Amino acid sequence: MTKFWELEEIPSAPLISGDDQRAELIFSQTVKRTSTGRFMVSLPLKESEPDVGNTYPQALRRFLLLESRLIKNPELYNSYSDFINEYIHHEYMTLIPFNLPKPNISCYLPHHCVLKPDSISTKLRVVWDASAKGPKGLSLNDILLPGPKLQNDLSSLLLIFRLYPIVFIADIRRMFLQILITPEHRKFQRILWRFSTKGPIREYELNTVTFGVSSSPFLAIRTLNELAEREKENFPNASRILKQNTYIDDVLGFSPSISSALDLQRELIDLLKSGGFQLAKWASNCSELLAAVPESDRQMSLSFDKEQPNFIKVLGLQWHPKSDIFTYQYKPHESECTKRTILQVIGRIFDPLGLLCPILLLAKYIMQQLWLLKIDWDDTPPEPLVKLWTELKSELPLLSEFKLPRQISLANRSCDIIAICDASNKGYAAVVYFRVEGGNQISVSLVCARSRVAPISNRQTLARLELLGAVLLSNLGHRNRACNACGRHPKGAPKKRIFGKNSSFQCRNSRREGQCSEAVAASPVPALEPSTSTSTFSENAESVEPTYSTIEAISEDETEALTEMGPEMTSTILLSEDPGMWPRTINNEKVRRLVEREPPLIRRNCQFSTNQDKRTFLSTYFVRKLKNGFP
Repeated sequence: MTKFWELEEIPSAPLISGDDQRAELIFSQTVKRTSTGRFMVSLPLKESEPDVGNTYPQALRRFLLLESRLIKNPELYNSYSDFINEYIHHEYMTLIPFNLPKPNISCYLPHHCVLKPDSISTKLRVVWDASAKGPKGLSLNDILLPGPKLQNDLSSLLLIFRLYPIVFIADIRRMFLQILITPEHRKFQRILWRFSTKGPIREYELNTVTFGVSSSPFLAIRTLNELAEREKENFPNASRILKQNTYIDDVLGFSPSISSALDLQRELIDLLKSGGFQLAKWASNCSELLAAVPESDRQMSLSFDKEQPNFIKVLGLQWHPKSDIFTYQYKPHESECTKRTILQVIGRIFDPLGLLCPILLLAKYIMQQLWLLKIDWDDTPPEPLVKLWTELKSELPLLSEFKLPRQISLANRSCDIIAICDASNKGYAAVVYFRVEGGNQISVSLVCARSRVAPISNRQTLARLELLGAVLLSNLGHRNRACNACGRHPKGAPKKRIFGKNSSFQCRNSRREGQCSEAVAASPVPALEPSTSTSTFSENAESVEPTYSTIEAISEDETEALTEMGPEMTSTILLSEDPGMWPRTINNEKVRRLVEREPPLIRRNCQFSTNQDKRTFLSTYFVRKLKNGFP
């Protein structure tokens, strides 16, 4: 659930704490390169000589329990032994001789295995338990500075990823294991193992940055940034990509042409090779790029979920390079309906761009109701909530048929960025579109969206919820790089940026006259300034600053109809028209007929269409849930 909410958050400038600054200082003062080009780093210890106590007895006890389990499963024992042998062969770990004196301070890490049957490369992974506490109540992770969070935001990367005709993704093979730990700190990464119960239990030291250690993500990404910085004169383009477009161990590349993409590919390979890294698992929509790497290093489809590789996702975003489309992969998760199982399913929905915003809003509403009921984890919710959850879960498999073109083509075309927010007493949402115009064609593409359920408070007026929606809109458009994405495209910045609301905002005039009510006076209006203002739609073609405006010419009936139809339907009916006529071009009777018409089968509407008379999958689903789904 933590990862679910982190993904829902809109990225903002990270706060650097004193501990983060210390971790950075330790890295910059101790990082070095070996004669082969590999990097060697120190563990960012809180104290120079931390003492976690004698952790050997606990590690021995945990190992004997693990061994008894492995003995009962010879196949698992062999796989585990193969994993350890591979570590020894590649010098990721080293056997400690019997006659070597034990250091005064050390730390022994218990370990266990995690099976990943769906993995192509590694079916079994050994997890080193750096959170196991010793006799003094401290673990290895407790004595380390985790360091600042350096990884780039995935949703922001995907926004830019959609703007280029030629794209590729490659995985840095075993990124952690290519970075050495300084020898004097390896005593904090000791483990116990033996290949047979007939032999003695031996001690080993892990020589590299290690999975499960809290500082490892910082050390790994910081090392990549260090490599990019040191080699930027030799590999300028690849260095920029490595620093700006890497998500954990995935490198995302994009280019306007095949020739420049091939140059970038070669430069990236050479840059990472100079630091002892290797790129594998290449995926691209360009056959020429794939032809340049061995077939064993290619992959046909790619999941963007790197945070929880050990979880089986219920619903996850995937990219299919050959057809160049985004899809959602659904994996059934059958279980009894309890608070625990409902939250497990919701937490395993992976939607970084918010394309499933209407569905997730309902899921969040169900989550909120579970908390209000104050039931235990394994209790069954009341029948109305069970019915609502069962209906939602039964329709999740249909999302496997959802298809979205990856590329938003901007070549020789002008682009307007349009962001809209709205609210009801159940929740509020914001959505960003690209309106691209070229020749006689206008295309409107859904870029990203976010939704929130209404806070639990009797004082939440609709005016306040609309203000919360406006803040969400401002954050989504201003901080998520949705508005800056075009600026990083070769065609330059967008022609206009339009921030608007999809309903009348009654507080606007009273706020200007200083007559806001008490509920609105305590509202988040200050968060909108200075990033937004209370002006109307900006018609200045040179304007690059977002504006906050209202659409007041639409009648209440039209506004309600548009809200029910959902964001994608709003775009097909409204945003494809001339901007100067947006508030007045909606045929109220036509909109009402579309909303009241019985929704067609979802299965027939799972692919976005440019046909303005055909409702898309998301808008159809949104209509059903708003009209029938919420109690």
